[in-house]
Amino acid sequence: MLKLIRKQQKVLLIIVAAIVIVAFAWLYDSTNYSQGQQGALTAFSVYNREYRASEAQRLMRTFDIAYQLGFYAFARTLFGENRQDRDRTDYAINLLILRKEAERLGITASEEEISEAIKSMPVFAPQGSYDPTRFQNFTNNVLLPNGFNPADLRQLVADNIAFEKIQNLLSANIQASPAEIEEQFEQSYSLIKTARVDFPKKADPDESKITEEEIKEHYEKNKQNLLSDPKRKISYVFFPTPEGLDELSAEERKEKISEHGAAVDNFFSALLVDGSEFDKTAKAQGLEVKRTQEFTAANPPQEFGEGAGQLIQEVFGRTLAAPISDPVRAANGFYIINLLAVVEPQPLSLEEVSSRIRETLAQTKAEDALRASAEAGRKAILADLDKGSTLEEAVKIAGFEFKDVPAFSRAEPPRDLPDSGVFASNAARLEPGDLVDVITGTDGAFLVYVESKELPTDEESLQRKEQLSEQISSLETRFLFQSWFNKVRSIADPRRPLGLQS
Repeated sequence: MLKLIRKQQKVLLIIVAAIVIVAFAWLYDSTNYSQGQQGALTAFSVYNREYRASEAQRLMRTFDIAYQLGFYAFARTLFGENRQDRDRTDYAINLLILRKEAERLGITASEEEISEAIKSMPVFAPQGSYDPTRFQNFTNNVLLPNGFNPADLRQLVADNIAFEKIQNLLSANIQASPAEIEEQFEQSYSLIKTARVDFPKKADPDESKITEEEIKEHYEKNKQNLLSDPKRKISYVFFPTPEGLDELSAEERKEKISEHGAAVDNFFSALLVDGSEFDKTAKAQGLEVKRTQEFTAANPPQEFGEGAGQLIQEVFGRTLAAPISDPVRAANGFYIINLLAVVEPQPLSLEEVSSRIRETLAQTKAEDALRASAEAGRKAILADLDKGSTLEEAVKIAGFEFKDVPAFSRAEPPRDLPDSGVFASNAARLEPGDLVDVITGTDGAFLVYVESKELPTDEESLQRKEQLSEQISSLETRFLFQSWFNKVRSIADPRRPLGLQS
């Protein structure tokens, strides 16, 4: 037995060494979830593969690229429709799932398909003819600063083609029924003949009639909602857009933009290293860290300049658990933000909100008086209508102004009419002879009276029905795709141990 062991000891030592190496690698891997060491480098897992933060952030940045290319349905669907947050982790996960499922289904985009798609995109062919200069500008101004190149763009185009092919596959037998089309056509394009009765606003609300007792009573009832605006305090590194780009040659301009993008990417990549600190990392790269005082969203620091809406949204969307942002593009360059402090809304004292309450109460009283007057006018008009008067006669008897409105449809509301959208939607739901309840508008209150409705029968109606058919089919296709995608997503088993924020 000992002889056998001695003969095989070299092989045994190799096997033992391999086991030890694997064990150590598993035990000390910072991405190993079972050890509870979910370090900053691990963003999520999908199909049992873990993705580091750097990989995840790169995938997330394709969302903005997709939108700028005009892939709206693709981007919205993968991000999640009707969402109001800015967390793009689900988009990154869903993009990986889409790629995997397209591969499984054998759905690919040929190089020729990709090239043709690029040449037909409005962003590169605004007049229907491909402009290579626009493509180069997009590469220099959008792709390179975000760490991408034309090959990455082609991959994203291939993803969009796969997305469309899968949708087409799922919707092969979908066709809107004639009844659905007729119903939608009637709701959207019926020609509606209406009249409008206006009750104009009176003079500006009289704040002098509001008593101190009323102000105090309102405060006591609503003080839990009378809060200060939330505030944030940040530090940030700013990468200004290089100056004089227009004076450079195309090659020099490309190089300058590439250097600018590399500086942004190098700093951001360094921040992703486990245990890195914002200030120390910036200092190591010779970058200046700037700090702000506490500020509200309505009054951001002046140095942010104009067009800083996305930057402010990023600041107030972050948490202290995930304080460092992606590079954020602004009008004057890129910002990388580090959230330092969060000041939540605080209760305001009676003295601080007294003038605001006085204004609110005066406005409320004025609106109540207007509505009461309009309701009384409506009742008087209805009473005269019951006596056999026409609407125009009843309105004049009540002392108000009668106004005929040119025929319109819900899809094409009347122009140059205050609150035209609200007016049209209320008219669309009424039957001929109906008088709507009082509606409060921008310049006062008003009534809508429907005189008649009729369906158009012109040649344009056929074209509109075809468009409605496509819209109905598109909605059903989106529903089918989402149902299918939810199933394959459950199989992919995505996990987000860090809840990484984009």
